[in-house]
Amino acid sequence: MLSRLGRGITVLEGHGGYTGESRAVLLCVLERAEVGALKQLISGIDPQAFVVIGSAEEVLGEGFRPVPVARAAVILPVADEVPQQA
Repeated sequence: MLSRLGRGITVLEGHGGYTGESRAVLLCVLERAEVGALKQLISGIDPQAFVVIGSAEEVLGEGFRPVPVARAAVILPVADEVPQQA
C-alpha cells in the first residue's frame, strides 16, 4: 500500500476470535476513487483476505485535510457578573 498506492498504513495486532491465531490488522484510509486499486492489490496478494470497507465522516491529517489549529477562547463576563463599583 505504501509503494503502490502512496498511502500509509497502521499495523495493529489482532487475534482471531475463533482460532485465536495472531494476525496483523492493517488500517488504511483512502479516497473513494482509490478503493478499486486497493481491491486489486489485495486480491493479488491474498485472495482469502478479510476486508472491511466503510465510510468515514471526516479524515484529518497528512494526505487529507489539515487538522484545524485550536484558537484561544476569550470568555467575557455576563452583565450581572460584572462587579459593581462603589
